Amino acid sequence: MIEPCLWDSEFFGFIVGRKTVAEDEDADYGALVEEARNTGVRLLYIFSEKPLENFPVKPADVKLIYSAEVDPSAAVLPQCEVLVRPEPKVYELAYRSGRHSRFFTDPMIDAGKFREMYRIWVDNSFSGDMGDKVFVRRVDGEIAGFVTLSLHSNSGSIGLIAVDEDFGRKGIGTALVECCRRTLFDAGLLRLDVATQQANSEACAFYGKNGFVVSKTTYIYHLWI
Repeated sequence: MIEPCLWDSEFFGFIVGRKTVAEDEDADYGALVEEARNTGVRLLYIFSEKPLENFPVKPADVKLIYSAEVDPSAAVLPQCEVLVRPEPKVYELAYRSGRHSRFFTDPMIDAGKFREMYRIWVDNSFSGDMGDKVFVRRVDGEIAGFVTLSLHSNSGSIGLIAVDEDFGRKGIGTALVECCRRTLFDAGLLRLDVATQQANSEACAFYGKNGFVVSKTTYIYHLWI
């Protein structure tokens, strides 16, 4: 059964739905198209833990969840700043963080809507709706990188993270991740998770270098009706 995506529907201005395909289930393309049409769905997200065989649509994203344990080594506090309100540079970095996102790579989605979505994500990270902390690392007073962090019952998750290309390979990203680890350590939380795209090889290599391992893989399809 297709589930309605209320926020996405309101944001895009047309009906968006979601279908989760169980591991032991096959996706019937024709049946999905018919159900979507009957319910007025224009865009259907299909989530599966395995690639869908004989499916005429390629994945819009192969989403990887990377996880790392938080241990006493997180007691070292990197020099990061808690940001309490957004600055223009944070929005710019947020757009950079989403350059492999399915909402950016899908040619059916307008680039302006992608930027609006990530701007809302930033704003909601500061308001507490989609995050609990926003950290930045400055170089000579300029924001060189930022990260948003959400705290859960026994873990934390990174929402957005990006480093300005002019400050790449200078330890900025690692410092931001370590700041998240320290925050979780202080809160008594044991695991840090972060999602990225399989296509984002740079991010995958970064997380592997910083002690993360893949804990979940999800294949996401965009079916336009």
